Amino acid sequence: MERMQYVKYTILTSILFLLFSSPLSAQHLRASMEADTNEIRIGEQLQLKLAIVHPSSIHIRWPQLADTLGPFEVLAKTGIDSMLQGNIIQQSQTITVTSFDSGTYRIPQVPIFYGEGDSADRASYTAAIPITVATVAIDTSQAIMPIKAPMDAPYTVGEIASWVGLALLILAIIGGAYWYWQKRKNRPKAAAPPKPKAKLSPYELASQRLKALETKKLWQGGQVKDYYVELTDIVRQYIEGRFWVPALESTTDEIMDGLKAKDVSDQQKKRLYDLLNLADFVKFAKLKPTVGENMDSLEITRDFINATKAKVMLPEVSEAIKEEAEVQTISKQD
Repeated sequence: MERMQYVKYTILTSILFLLFSSPLSAQHLRASMEADTNEIRIGEQLQLKLAIVHPSSIHIRWPQLADTLGPFEVLAKTGIDSMLQGNIIQQSQTITVTSFDSGTYRIPQVPIFYGEGDSADRASYTAAIPITVATVAIDTSQAIMPIKAPMDAPYTVGEIASWVGLALLILAIIGGAYWYWQKRKNRPKAAAPPKPKAKLSPYELASQRLKALETKKLWQGGQVKDYYVELTDIVRQYIEGRFWVPALESTTDEIMDGLKAKDVSDQQKKRLYDLLNLADFVKFAKLKPTVGENMDSLEITRDFINATKAKVMLPEVSEAIKEEAEVQTISKQD
């Protein structure tokens, strides 16, 4: 029935347009506001049609409606439709309104300002429209039902993707931490620095070198000179380390002079002198000693280092001996 009223309104507007198309004078204007129904429920939408029919010689100012139209809220407005027939212009606009308060209200009159030329010093008003806003009927015979729980909305693709991305990120972090832990776990430990070798005493060093020389069997292979060069080097190094006498760079006589004040028996000094003297002849005069002399030279050296090896001394005593040797060395150089 509501729609039938709207159709009637449209037909009526068209009839008015036809009636005024020929006899409508330059001074006449017709404005109307029609509703598609006179009763709605709270929150329902109501369609209003504003129509204006006027001669083309008349200038109108189309009404600018605010967000409300009386007690009704304006939800939407269409554009202005215009139709020209002869010198008569028909214009219309549809306005959608609603109300959230129950009761009987009126769509207020809407002023239409118009005039000839560019002026708009006259006004024509649409008729007010009564509208009833009804509440939703409640069946009190039915029991009051409990409030329904919220419905579970299905997961969207974006939500699923975000959860999958978060899971992959967590797995990547765990994997990276595990890889780093494994790398540190399997990393070879830094090798401990080698322990410094204990410094051998002059006696220990000489004993080792004598054993090595004996193993080489130099004189047995015809390398007699090399045998005596290494043998005297062993004994000279021992004397320098044991008695602080610069024997490596000294002559035989200088070595014997340095040993005069040392704790060495006269017999050991004589045997040492004979050994060094023999070695000098072998190295510089190409003397060829006998087999017995070669064997005795090794034993003389071994007996000398065994007989003169250092006893355990206190640090301050050892240091005093070292200083004494240094003083003697400087005196000889002077």
